[in-house]
This record gives sequence, structure tokens and C-alpha cells, in this order.
Amino acid sequence: MEPAIVAFAFLLILMLSLAALPARASDFAMHCPPGWQVENGDQMLRRCISPSRDAFIEVYVYGGEAADLSAYLDRQVQALAQKGLPFHQFRKEAPGNVSGIPALTREYTGTANNALFHSYVVATSHGGKTYLLQALYLADRAQTLQPQIRDAMNSWTYPSVEQAKASPPSQTQPDKTPDAAVSGGRSYASRDQCVDYLCRPFSDSCNTYDRGADANHFRYLLCKSAWDKCYSYCTGYWSMALTCTKEAVTATQGYWISACGALAHDERAMQDCFRRGMIDGDNLLREMRGRPECKAGSN
Repeated sequence: MEPAIVAFAFLLILMLSLAALPARASDFAMHCPPGWQVENGDQMLRRCISPSRDAFIEVYVYGGEAADLSAYLDRQVQALAQKGLPFHQFRKEAPGNVSGIPALTREYTGTANNALFHSYVVATSHGGKTYLLQALYLADRAQTLQPQIRDAMNSWTYPSVEQAKASPPSQTQPDKTPDAAVSGGRSYASRDQCVDYLCRPFSDSCNTYDRGADANHFRYLLCKSAWDKCYSYCTGYWSMALTCTKEAVTATQGYWISACGALAHDERAMQDCFRRGMIDGDNLLREMRGRPECKAGSN
């Protein structure tokens, strides 16, 4: 057996030994690359193993949502590296989403049993759970394996969220007068109404921008992050009073524009800025939930 395959087999056995608290009934879907071996479970939702056994993808689910995806990945990568996984050298990090829910992706490289590996690690929280994807592949087979792994990662969805997106939007438009929004703590009629009222006006300005021209352009990242987070807020907080949800979204978008725009020359600093804005917005929403004026009355 070739040394590289021996190294891969060692890592696969190691992953089989990792255990954590169970978190069943997860809202998860992802396709393995064609021809790859597929394994499913409770804690380990999906494992994909390449036919030549030189790459694998795994997705795990854990109870509880991670408030800070960056800090969560720091802990997970450190723990996995201590167990022998080759997360030795950080390559890059990028924000993303799963069905519009914010996610964070990192890439690493490292050596195990004298073989060089590249890897992806992704974290995202949804529905009271945190999902962790890890994918490792032999570096000398990157040209073949990396596109297959990326396609599988891009197929990752939350079926309940996708179903909600496909549902016909509410025909009832929100009353856009400030007095009506305050009166009685009235909430949005639905998640779709919240999205139409808060998210689309901001993101519509992105539609004419060629996102494929430069995925790291500040305007692209700003628009994408604004849409992802606004959609997340409307999914979880549409039933709060109109003015309260709007205040949190506006505060977060304003933070990104004023603080993060100045960092457009530094991709990593800009992404860190986005994360701080997301966390501040989440904290503001949680604090607002306890305010009397934010508790929506009956519609």
C-alpha cells in the first residue's frame, strides 16, 4: 500500500474514534460526490469517502448554537489537531452561508504520516444546533479532489429553510408608517414580510454588480453579509415588534458601512469586522427580546 494511502487510512480511523454528544432530528441535506462511499449516522450526519480512499468529507451535528463561529472553529481545530489531524498551517478564511444561514469556512494544510493534506473546516448554527463539516484530501491529488469536495460542500442545505424560501410570499404588505409600527408592538405578519420589508431594499442594490468579477470586493462582501444576516434575523425574530427588528438590522448594517468600509484594503480585517457586527447585532436582538416595547401584540 502506498504511504499516502496509509496516512489517509490512519486519519480515517482516527475520525471514527472521535465522539461527542448526540443531537438527532437535524435539518440537513448534502450530496456526496458521484461514486464516493456514503455513510450516515446520528451524530455524524454524513461521511463521504473517495473511491481511491485519498479524501473524505464528514458533517457532524452538536446540540446548542455557537454564538461566535470564529471562536467555535478555533476550539474545534485545536482539539482536532491535538488528536492528530493535520490542521498545521492556516491558509485562509471566508464567510459563507448554508441556505442563507451564516457559515464560516477555513482552509488548512498539514502533514500526517509523511503525506501532505489540504483540508476544509466549516461551522454554521441553525435550529438550536451547530454543524461542523471537515474535509481532508491528499495535496498531490488536489486538481481532481478539490472540485469534487467543493461541489459537495455547495450542495449542503437546510431543507426546512429552502422549503420556506420556496413558499409563496405573503400578500399582506407591512404598514410602513412609523406610528403603525409602534402602536401595540405589532409584529411582521410572517418571515417573508420581514424579508421583503427589511432585507430586499438593501440587497437590491447588489443585483447589478457583477459578483463573479471579484468575490473579495468590499461591496460584494457587504451586500452578501447584509442579506445573509438580515435573512437570519427575519427567520428568528420576525415576530418581534417592527421597530425592534428594524433597529437591530439597521444598526448592524450601519456598523458594517461605517466601520468595515475603511478596511476594504485588508480582506482578513474586513471579515473580522463583519463578524463583530454580526455578534453585536445578535446581542442587541437578544437584549431587545426582554423589552416591553419589543414584544409584539396580537395581529
